[in-house]
Amino acid sequence: MNSLIISPSRLGLATFAGIIGGIGIGSVGFISLSIVFAAFVLSAFLLIDGFLRRRRLILLGFFLLALSLGALRADFAFLPAARIEAKSVHVFATVQDTLSKTATAQRTLISVRDESLPAQILLVSSPAPELQRGDEILVSGTLKDIPAKYTSPGGPQAEIYFPKTIEVKSVGWSFVRLADLIRQRFTRSLHAIFAEPAAAYMAGLLLGEKTSLPTSLKGALSKTGTAHIVALSGYNITIVAISISWLLLWFHASPRVRFLGGVLGILIFIFIASGGASGVRAAIMGFLGLLAKSRGRIFEMTNALLFAAVCMLALDPSLLIFNLSFQLSFLATLGLVIMTPILQPYLAWIPAGFDLRGTVAATLSAEIFVLPLISWHFGVVSLISPITNLLVLPLIPLTMLFGFIAAAVGILIPWLGFLVGLAARVLISYELGVITLTAKIPFASLNLSGPYALAFGLVPFLFASVYFYQRLVSRHWPK
Repeated sequence: MNSLIISPSRLGLATFAGIIGGIGIGSVGFISLSIVFAAFVLSAFLLIDGFLRRRRLILLGFFLLALSLGALRADFAFLPAARIEAKSVHVFATVQDTLSKTATAQRTLISVRDESLPAQILLVSSPAPELQRGDEILVSGTLKDIPAKYTSPGGPQAEIYFPKTIEVKSVGWSFVRLADLIRQRFTRSLHAIFAEPAAAYMAGLLLGEKTSLPTSLKGALSKTGTAHIVALSGYNITIVAISISWLLLWFHASPRVRFLGGVLGILIFIFIASGGASGVRAAIMGFLGLLAKSRGRIFEMTNALLFAAVCMLALDPSLLIFNLSFQLSFLATLGLVIMTPILQPYLAWIPAGFDLRGTVAATLSAEIFVLPLISWHFGVVSLISPITNLLVLPLIPLTMLFGFIAAAVGILIPWLGFLVGLAARVLISYELGVITLTAKIPFASLNLSGPYALAFGLVPFLFASVYFYQRLVSRHWPK
């Protein structure tokens, strides 16, 4: 073990993994400063001993030091917020995000310029005036704490519930407003081209929009383990980028052009989806997933993925435990990195032409890692999921590609968008048919509590453990 190669890449991997692990530990429960200090001291002794005598301890020292730093960052992030006494306010604010809207109310996230007030406030108001991202507003109402059971770390801790008055002060042009306008027109184009529930399904695939999905379809997606395909995450964005890259291959484009086309597709997707901060995080993960697939050595992407995750978690540690979109993005990209080279030899029966085999391998790799997470969050373990996903997932890239082109064309030329959407209609009919049919099979899914559902994560956990063991402990790099 003393001949273990201590390369910068291995040190980086140990450090990034330690920080993420520390943030995870600190997010679950408060770690006292005495324990963190003891870990610092122990890591210092390990590093000194490692540099002087036993080199194998260097990695352990770096990992423990990073673990302590991660736990310390989480502790500071989750300090109890000071309670806010209910009081009347009259403040200028900026609309950061539009969360939801119904016939009776709209929920928006606003930021205020008054330093004596919380940075983020949940505003619940009547549907009129309709608020959009970037609006400058003047709000008069009662500011009060949100009950603890309705809050989450990293989210707003105070709200203004149905204020007395809301005055929109400025509605000027902005990049955000342009993105929202294009998203609205894109959504209208989707609903003009496709009938329900195909329109809602396509909006979920392309925009992560789930509010318009029929209840029956939501249930079928949950039972078949396919709910992740209608969430805005790095998984979906990776599929978009891979689809564009695959399409360019038909035109004999070079690998460089295909990669740049995929990156452009990611930028356009996020612009239209208007995902805000969560969309940007998903785009970063999607970019890493595309980069991982385009490189000859997928293993080299692990450090880049963990570094990106560390940067995001350093800004907002609550993402690791409390943000499903981040979890889906991270696990999907990790699955792409680890599982793709493992699965490809077993998919020899799929034609290799136009990178079809690689595309299917990448899609299934991401699915293997996100399925246990879906089961954990929704308390439903789908026994039929492997079959449903095998029948549906290989066609998702084409569905998203044709649907995107149809909706984009339909904004300018509705009748042409309708014609272009014919191919997507056929694919959607097949996919919804498979999902609906397999959901009706007896014992297609089991309702299990979290700990039992988590057991289904053993497969990806074992693959990830073996992979990181090879990267950190083995004397040779994995081939």
